[in-house]
Formats: sequence, C-alpha cells, structure tokens
Amino acid sequence: MLSACSSPESGNAQSGDMMVGDVPIQTFPINGDLAASHILVSYDGAQGGGEMPVRTKEEALAKAQDLIRLIQEDPSRFGELATVNSDDPGSAANEGNLGAWTLGRMVPPFEEATQALEPGEFTTEPVETAFGYHIIRRNSNEVPHFFAQAFFISYTGAFRAPAEITRTKEEALALAASLDVTPDNFDDMAAEHNDFGDGPIALPILQEGEMPPPALFAVMDSLQTLGFDDVAGPIEVSSGIAFIQRERMEQLAGSHILIMYAGAMRAPQEVTRTKEEAQAFAEELMAQIQADPSQFEALAAEHSDGPSGPQGGDLNTWFKGMMVPAFDAAIVELAPGEVAPAPVETDFGFHIIRRNATP
Repeated sequence: MLSACSSPESGNAQSGDMMVGDVPIQTFPINGDLAASHILVSYDGAQGGGEMPVRTKEEALAKAQDLIRLIQEDPSRFGELATVNSDDPGSAANEGNLGAWTLGRMVPPFEEATQALEPGEFTTEPVETAFGYHIIRRNSNEVPHFFAQAFFISYTGAFRAPAEITRTKEEALALAASLDVTPDNFDDMAAEHNDFGDGPIALPILQEGEMPPPALFAVMDSLQTLGFDDVAGPIEVSSGIAFIQRERMEQLAGSHILIMYAGAMRAPQEVTRTKEEAQAFAEELMAQIQADPSQFEALAAEHSDGPSGPQGGDLNTWFKGMMVPAFDAAIVELAPGEVAPAPVETDFGFHIIRRNATP
C-alpha cells in the first residue's frame, strides 16, 4: 500500500514549468478574454433565478462593503468568503470562480470592472449590476493543468462496475492494499488489475480553479502533490479504488488536410472514393505542397474532408494524447512550420499534417 511514490527523476521541473514547493506545475492558457472570481451579494427584487435573499438593497451594499474589508485584511480568504457568502450558487461551490469568458458575455459594468484590474487584484468598491453587488477578483488566463493516467479496481455496486465483477468493496480495498504500485511497474499493474480496460486509462485534463467532476475530487487533491511520473493510490472514487500516475503535458498545434474514403470512420455518404484513390489523391496534394508550401491553406479549404477545411485546415491547439496515436506520433516529429514527409493514415483517412507554432 502506498500514498505517494516517486520515480528517481520525479519533481524535476522541465523548461516552461514552475515549482510550487516540491511540485512541478505546468500552466497553459484557457479559452477566453477575461477570467475572474466574484462574490455576489444580492437583495430582494434583484434579477436572478431562484429565491432571492431576504435583505434590502441597502443591506446588500453594507454586506458587500464588509466583505471587501475582510478581503483587504487577508486576500487569501477570497475563496472561503465566496463559498460562504456568495448568492451565486454555481460559482460559490467553486470558491467564486467563474472561469474564463469572451468579451460581451457578462453585463457591461462587470466586464468593465474586471478589465480595470490586473490579475490577482480585486475591486475595492462593490460593483453594482441588476443582479446585486459584486466583489470581483481578476484571475490569470493561464492556470495550472494536471493530467494523469489511472487504473481502477472495482466492486459490486460501484459506479458502472462491469457485470462480471463479483468482489465486495472490502475485497477490492484489500486487493488494492496488497499491491506494490511504483512508477516503473504502473503499466504492468494496470494491464493486470484494471477492471475497465487492458491498461492505463487517460483521465480528463483537470484545471486548477475549475470544478472537477465529482468522481475526480479526490484524484485532483492527489495530483496537486505529485511530481511527473509519480504514483498515488489507493484512492476511493465512485467507480472503485484508483491508482493514478501523473503525466507531463505537451501542448501541440497543427493543421491538416484530411482525405477520406468510403468506409472510413465518420466519412459522409458523399465520399465515394476508394481507399486506394484517397491515398493517391493525398500523395498528389502532398507533392503540390512540397513544391509550394504556401498552398497548404488553399488546398485544405478546397479539398479537405475534415471540418477544419474552411479554416485552412487549422486545428488550433490540443494536448498530446487527445488525437489518435498515429496523428500525434507524426506531429511530434516535426518542427513548427514543417509538413510531414508523407500522408499519415488513420481510421479517418489520410492526413497531410503540418505542425504549427504553439501560441
């Protein structure tokens, strides 16, 4: 049984990482122009769904001013005070965090106040909107991200437990406690003991400040203490007993031209070419791009069968592991601006791939 086990090189931050204590942290941008947390102090008659607080507008203003004084005394209490006092139940459950949004999504007074702040600053006067009085803290658009693979020992009655599982929870706990899971044997242990697959399962990427799925609360707590490749477990989750291994994340950016054929995955009915014809056409387009790389976007817009075609094939950014393995394996071998030397085959068809610079 173990709670945390480190590999020989774990805890060493690589280029672009930062250290928080002994833990390496990777930060990445989140989609949106602004990011903030808030505490909403509403009053009887203000806009909003649900039951309004039994307080007057004047009482709401006084309470908001009192909360600002408490935050000025100790800014680290913002999340705690939001959880206890905010009348926005959705964000209060996440310490007031609203995540990120594009300009125009929030009411003008709220956005204007947020834009006037630097990341980490908060409003020193309540911001009035039709919903009540807001105390706003602007957050950074770059936040720590965490990624892990996992395996699960399930039991009868656990969430989505496979029908063939007959062990009790006590037996699952005993089995988990008997395992000596290390960074070196994690994959082998997952292949032998995972009740949901033949090896490790990639978990959803978790962001600091974003509410994780309820089943992953305990996993997030453990991830925030691990170095890269470190292992933690056993952890009780709704689907069983979990062991996790933190993975270093790599962000990629690229464009592609997808040439599908009849029978390829998600190929629409109007695609009638054979697989051989698709490969030949992809090679023909590849020759044109090799002769003149500036044609890539125009050829993607004209010929790509993928939804990114109208955007010149631009796939924006993603984290390694989110694309099919053959696609990711090809693009990591390229330098930014470079096109793969040959079409790459996947279940979707043949891809002409160009790696782009990560923003």
